[in-house]
Amino acid sequence: MLTVIEGARIAQKVYRPSTDGNPSIPGWRCPANLAVNDTSVFKGGSLTSSGLQGRVFIKRDGSSVVFAFKGTVPSMMSDLTADLALSLNVLPRQSVDAAALTRKWLQIVEREKVVIVGHSLGGGIAQVVGDAFQIPF
Repeated sequence: MLTVIEGARIAQKVYRPSTDGNPSIPGWRCPANLAVNDTSVFKGGSLTSSGLQGRVFIKRDGSSVVFAFKGTVPSMMSDLTADLALSLNVLPRQSVDAAALTRKWLQIVEREKVVIVGHSLGGGIAQVVGDAFQIPF
């Protein structure tokens, strides 16, 4: 079972790209094929990217699975645009992309073990996706 501390650490860790030397937290793993990274346009990223960054964390004993979504990075226009959309009660493209990823990831992991987390914008995305798929967040 996911603890509050683990959830907070995962929500923080997802800000780092999955290609980071240590993409997970102790006791958890992150399969490379269950991640999407975003890169700022200032660092070679795409202008058409929604800005979504997320990945799956699986407890090493297999008892828990977490879908985590990155929150706002102030230097990324896509994140600021998504924040504005949410404040206007409009679903940002990041939420649509997160729903598509969630649908894909649910075909790979056991749904009953899944919890969704995020911080800031990622927390808003977690709520939207969690509600849509009836997954705890």
